[in-house]
Amino acid sequence: MEPVAVATAGTINIPTVPNSRIADTAPSLFEKDPNCGAFPLGACYKGLEKRGGDKKNDRLIPRKLQGGAGADNLSSAISVRNQTEITKQSSPGLMPVRWDDSAHRGDCRAVVIENEFLRLTVLPELGAKIYDIVHKGTGRNVLWHNPRIRPRKVPFGSRFDDVWSGGWDEIFPNDAESVVGSEHFPDMGEAWALEWDYSVVNRGSFVALTTKVMTPISPVEITRKVTLKSGESRFVCDYKMRNLSNNEIKFLWKIHTAFEINESCRIEIPAKTGIVDPRYARYFSQSKYPWPMVRSKGGKEVDVSEVDPSRNDCTLHYVTGLSKGVVKFVDERNGLHSTIRFDRGKMNNVWLFLAYGGWRGHRTAVIEPSTSYPFDLATAIRQGHCSSLPGNGRFESSVEFQIGQVKASQFQEGTKREESGD
Repeated sequence: MEPVAVATAGTINIPTVPNSRIADTAPSLFEKDPNCGAFPLGACYKGLEKRGGDKKNDRLIPRKLQGGAGADNLSSAISVRNQTEITKQSSPGLMPVRWDDSAHRGDCRAVVIENEFLRLTVLPELGAKIYDIVHKGTGRNVLWHNPRIRPRKVPFGSRFDDVWSGGWDEIFPNDAESVVGSEHFPDMGEAWALEWDYSVVNRGSFVALTTKVMTPISPVEITRKVTLKSGESRFVCDYKMRNLSNNEIKFLWKIHTAFEINESCRIEIPAKTGIVDPRYARYFSQSKYPWPMVRSKGGKEVDVSEVDPSRNDCTLHYVTGLSKGVVKFVDERNGLHSTIRFDRGKMNNVWLFLAYGGWRGHRTAVIEPSTSYPFDLATAIRQGHCSSLPGNGRFESSVEFQIGQVKASQFQEGTKREESGD
């Protein structure tokens, strides 16, 4: 890639994209040109082009691509919090992956990246939360949003439940508020409430959004790189954690991914055992059960993998004995399935926080591949169910998220028959 320009932030003006362009209902944050049909979506997209001339007046301006050949000349931006670099890319025949960081969700800056199939919104100022994963073919955001709480910057040490806006959060190094040794760790850990630094590398054929933070208590440097490539309905998160001290650190790390739900959804996990969190034992007669069937207090067999928003309860399960590092969330009504793949050697269990109206009236399924359980870090340490970072050591792992479409289901066909009165 040939560098075109380097400048510090503030000397280059990135074209502004109105907030309405990245609303949940918007098909794309890029304007379409109906006169150009070279791309798979039958549209061209405005790119960024370096305008030469007087250095004082150098700036980026929008321009339209002219057919597939125009992609060869597309300039792309790398935005870092403190500098911007412009590079060329070449991806003829595919829509270039795009990004923008000019809008906000709530009072948080939103970094949006998208290709032909997916649009992601990340909030670096709120723990690098992934707030949207939109499947562009259907226009559906698979992530749940709290209808009563908008994203906003929160003080370190806040109570998670009281400010949680939904989406995908990074939880480290604990879940419940915990005292380990002489340290007091806040509710849901250190990472989710901090402002993370971010940088964006755009090569046209892919965008890599890197967020980084240093936790104030642990102390650990966490880096997450989200890579979205052209032509793929998936993205990959690469994680690196570095212990900045000479002492071993025991920790829990999990992704806290809240899904939109309806009565047609199910959760597929190749596993042997489910464990009911003791705080929710009042609902079940078994503390441990063969996944996914657990017996209720009334003696009824309950399939935990089948989502039932009408139950008006809330439960937490730890799913263990995984044969593969994969979870599939199937939404038959909307014809989508979301698959999370992870390293089973490092994330060896999956938490399921199933809120079916019994927690503050909310309905969502939070799926959480995790390194550790149960919820209390001190207990996980005693039981040997946690991970550790040796002094000055490193921990690396990857998570892949993919969205696919499923054929019309029996659920859909049954609904149609009901509506028609058959």
